Amino acid sequence: MRNTSPRLRADVEVLRQASEIYTPNVFQMFQEEYLKVWDCTIDKISKTEVEVVYKVIYVGRGTEHQVRFEFSSQGVECSCRKFDFVGILCAHALKVLDKKNIKHIPKQYIMKRWTKDAKDGQIRSSTQIQGGSKELIGKRYLDLNYNFREISTLAAEKDTMVRRKLVILDKLRVVLWCTSKMIRMQ
Repeated sequence: MRNTSPRLRADVEVLRQASEIYTPNVFQMFQEEYLKVWDCTIDKISKTEVEVVYKVIYVGRGTEHQVRFEFSSQGVECSCRKFDFVGILCAHALKVLDKKNIKHIPKQYIMKRWTKDAKDGQIRSSTQIQGGSKELIGKRYLDLNYNFREISTLAAEKDTMVRRKLVILDKLRVVLWCTSKMIRMQ
């Protein structure tokens, strides 16, 4: 029987946790980010009763990022916004969590779509959303935004996929524009 457990390049708790919850490809991305933590320096910029702000520099690149750590929620927010765009924590945020002695990925940073439990290829349907007209438009917008973010995350992995997505979006834009015009004419 083949061993399907991902290979840990460092035997640390956060990587053991990540290997158990993430798909193999996402685990590899996460592990690469985590290994960069060792090449990051960290300096405190400011501190309040609610949060502390750090300056984190990845030595290999020399770029500086600000990371906010909120005490009550153990929330981290990095100026690079990798979590917002990709859905995994960046090395800068991981450096702050390490500094705060947090050895597990906080639950709010585990995106279901990247876990072994996620259903492959499931797209949410905005046709099932109910409500009044303004409420309905808002819910449809959020639902479409979620789906486009999912598609963008997948497409961002390869340059050819990005180009293909842009071509498809241009076609979709034309179809939606034409459909909108036809509906208004009725």
